[in-house]
Formats: sequence, C-alpha cells, structure tokens
Amino acid sequence: MDQELLTFLEDRFREASQQVEALREENTQQIGSLRKETSQQVKSLREEFTEQFASLTQQLASFRQETTQKFASLEDKVHLNQVALEGLRDDVRQVADGVAGVSERLDAFRGETALELKGVHRRLSILEAHAESKGRESLKAIREREDNRPL
Repeated sequence: MDQELLTFLEDRFREASQQVEALREENTQQIGSLRKETSQQVKSLREEFTEQFASLTQQLASFRQETTQKFASLEDKVHLNQVALEGLRDDVRQVADGVAGVSERLDAFRGETALELKGVHRRLSILEAHAESKGRESLKAIREREDNRPL
C-alpha cells in the first residue's frame, strides 16, 4: 500500500476515533445530566407522595376518631331510648291494669244499678197501684213518707 494512502487512512481513523470519543463524552454528560434530573424528579415525587400520604393518614385518623365518637354517642342514645321504651311499656301495663279495674267496677256498678232500678220500678208500680186504689190523698202521704226516708 501506498504511504500516502496509509497516512490518509490513519488520519481518518484517528479523526473518527476522536469523534467517537467526543460523542462518548457528550453522551456520558447527557446521561449524567438526565440521571441527575430524573433523580431530582423522583425525589420531588417521593416528597410529594410522602406529604400526601401523611395528610391522608391524618385525615383517616381524624375520621376514625370522629366515627368512634359518633358511634359511642349513638350507642348512648340507643340505650337511653331502650330505657325510655321500657318505662313506656310499664306505663302501658299500668294503664291497662287500671282500665281493667275500672271495667270491673263499672260492670259491678251496672249490676248494682240494675238491681236498684228494679227495686225502684217495683216500688213505683206498687205506689201507682196504691194511688189508683186509694186516690190522691194516699199518694201524697206516700210521697211524704218516702221523702223522709233515709237513703
């Protein structure tokens, strides 16, 4: 081969080698820069995620505490309603017993009144019969006697 050709090729290979080396350095710098940028973005995302997670954790704890308090309050109210309902049941039983007692007394009163009315009716019939037979004077005497009679 020709010396000139050999020198030309060596120069071209050297230039190509230098270009490859320059590209390699440029790529290494770009990769380093991209890694640094990516690392910063990941760090930023982690911090944001950590903040949001902490916020959600706090909100969940607050919600849990609020819910627990509301359930406790609700349990107390249910218990108070059960106590009140039991009291109402007792009141209803007492009213029912009272109504039954009044009903029994009313039935007894009706029986006594019916007997007394039968007696009054019988006495009235006797008086009417006597008045017809004796006249008005006898009726007046009977009325006076009945008015003075103790009940």
